[in-house]
Amino acid sequence: MKKLLILSAAAAILLFSLSVSAVDKIYFSDNGNDRVMRCDLDGSGLEVLVPSVGEVGSMAIDPTGGKIYWTDRGDSTICRANLDGTGMEVLLSGLYGPMGLDLDVAGGKMYWTQYTVNVIRRANLDGTGMEDLVTTGLSHPAGIVLDPEANLMYWADGATQYSAKIQKASLDGANIQTIVEDPLIAPQEIGLDRDAGKLYITDIGTDTLYRANVDGTGLEELIPSEYGTMPSLALDIDSGWIYFSDYGGY
Repeated sequence: MKKLLILSAAAAILLFSLSVSAVDKIYFSDNGNDRVMRCDLDGSGLEVLVPSVGEVGSMAIDPTGGKIYWTDRGDSTICRANLDGTGMEVLLSGLYGPMGLDLDVAGGKMYWTQYTVNVIRRANLDGTGMEDLVTTGLSHPAGIVLDPEANLMYWADGATQYSAKIQKASLDGANIQTIVEDPLIAPQEIGLDRDAGKLYITDIGTDTLYRANVDGTGLEELIPSEYGTMPSLALDIDSGWIYFSDYGGY
C-alpha cells in the first residue's frame, strides 16, 4: 500500500466506499469547527453533514443500515446519523472519554474504548445491552479495529512510551495479548488489512505511521514524522490507498 492522502485539521477520519451507488466518500470530523463532514476521494465536493458536535474521537460506518457512528469526547456520548447527516440520535451518554470505535455489523454490535476510565466496551448497534469487555491493564486506550471473522479485536493503548502498546483479544475480551510495544510512544489509531495480514498504526508520540503483521512482528516505519501528527487513518484496501488526517508539519 503506497499511495496516501492527507486531510488537514481533521481529528477523526473514516473512508467508506458506497459500492451500491459507486459514489466514494471520505467521512471525517473537523473538531476545530465542531462538525462532521464528507467529501469525494479527491477532496472535492466538501459537505457539512452534522454542524454541531462536541469533540469526535472516532467514526465508523454501517453500510447495511446506512448509518455513520461516532464517539464524542466533548459530550461523552456515542451518536449516529444517516449517511447524509440527517436523523442524528444519541445512543449512549455519560461515557467519560469515549474514543476508538468500530462496528461488527453482521453481529449487530459496536465496540469502543474509553480513555478516561480505561475500559473497552460493546453494545448493540442501537446502544442497548452495554457490557464491559476489558477493564484491567489499560492506560488511555484509543483506536480499536475488529476482525469478526477471526473473532479478534485489536486496539492501541498508552499515553507514554512506558505504557504504549498494541494489544489483541477475542471479541468477548478474553485472551488478551500484547503484540507491539517499542518503539511506540502514544499509539492513537489502528487499521486492519485482513487479507494481507497487516496492521497500520498511527503514533502521535513519534508522529509516524507504522505497519506490522497482525501478530505484531515485522514492525516497519511506513510514513515518517515529516508529515506531522497523524491522529487517525483509514484504509481503502481495494484501491491501495491510505488516508490519514494531519495536524500539520510540512
